[in-house]
Order: sequence, then structure tokens, then C-alpha cells
Amino acid sequence: GYPAGVVTASIGVAEYRSETKDEDVLVAADRALYRAKAAGRNRVGVATGSEPEEQAT
Repeated sequence: GYPAGVVTASIGVAEYRSETKDEDVLVAADRALYRAKAAGRNRVGVATGSEPEEQAT
């Protein structure tokens, strides 16, 4: 483990483009965050812009 007082961070990053819906950017950043968390502590996950869209069925 880490000693008390040590902070770790995982970050998800997504690019915003004018043609992109705000919600889609947040979903992409959230997915990137969970990929970063899965890779370990102190990681940055970057959305590639080619994230597959999920459709509700």
C-alpha cells in the first residue's frame, strides 16, 4: 500500500469538437477514465475519437 497522505490519480481525457454532442464527449472521457483505472494507479486514458457508439435496443 501507500503511506497515509499520498494521493494517486487516474484521468480520462476526450477531445471536444464543435460537431460533437456534449454528452458524447463526457461518455468518451468516462470510458477513458475507466480504462486508465483498469491499467493501474496514476494513469491517463485518452479517448481516440473512434470510440464505438452504443445503441439502446
